[in-house]
Amino acid sequence: MAATEGAPITLEENVEQIIDMLVADKIDPQAFISNYEYLVRDGMPSLREMFVKKNTSGHRTLSIEKHFRHNRARAFPLWFYGAYPDVMSWFHQWQKDISKTHDRNLDSVAIETAKLFGVNIEDETIDENGISDSKGNYRPEYLRNLVNSWRKEVKAKLEVSSPNLYEEAELNKQIKEQLGITEDNFAIIARCTAEYYFELKNNYQDRFNNETDLLATAGFLDAKHYILVEKSIDVSEIQKIAEELSSDEKESILEFIIQLEILLFGIDSPDMDKSDIENACLSKKQDIQKVIEEVQKTGTNDAFVADVQEFMNSSGGSKYREILGIKS
Repeated sequence: MAATEGAPITLEENVEQIIDMLVADKIDPQAFISNYEYLVRDGMPSLREMFVKKNTSGHRTLSIEKHFRHNRARAFPLWFYGAYPDVMSWFHQWQKDISKTHDRNLDSVAIETAKLFGVNIEDETIDENGISDSKGNYRPEYLRNLVNSWRKEVKAKLEVSSPNLYEEAELNKQIKEQLGITEDNFAIIARCTAEYYFELKNNYQDRFNNETDLLATAGFLDAKHYILVEKSIDVSEIQKIAEELSSDEKESILEFIIQLEILLFGIDSPDMDKSDIENACLSKKQDIQKVIEEVQKTGTNDAFVADVQEFMNSSGGSKYREILGIKS
């Protein structure tokens, strides 16, 4: 069940930032939604548990039971409790400890607490309205800072995270489905390829001889499951797509993504006529262009930054870096 079928999970203004955050932390969608629905019901059994007598708590995580309504801080949105219950358990205990350390001096405690969120409240130029959204909840960027503070102190794996569960594209899709946000496969492939492309172009362009090699590398990273796991595509097929584009087409990356999608959908749907696949991809041209522009405007999210960094610098990626013509 998508979370939006029970209760609105967040304001529309925060959706993309939340998704980027959950994907970057590889939050398990099933555990996240199980936690979230548990909080919405305030610990009460679901209708299915009551009437079908089936235990559906299997995906809930341990810390979530500490966060019934009377234990929750209003400034924290419910989605954050559902995705990061261990961070919130730590934060509540940290507040108790810091209060004792500062002899319950509220001003000192407030200053130290704000630091966890990356905020200097002694700075008179700080706009408090910018820290919270229109519902009075902390905005995702400040909650991200809290998670980073937790990481520095605790140095542990997130309770709701499953690092090896999904590829980035699949995780993005799963989370959006659970949040009731639909994005079709055309947009998902376009988004992932664009994320890889702009990260490579902005931070690694000096390691490429030309735009063709850069495009091929972005395509390789997006199609790595087909190449490395399924072995249904060879790297040379991705390189061929990039090589056959005109100079103008290379610069826009739009045509590259369309041709990459035709290749990937052809693998996924072998019984479908190629001309039908081509027409389907071309019909999504405007939507794909919007996705490219959105990624270029908002910047690369952390999951793709880490993925590119690992590939460009690890010894394990050296074989394919050489094939793709990437400089050391």
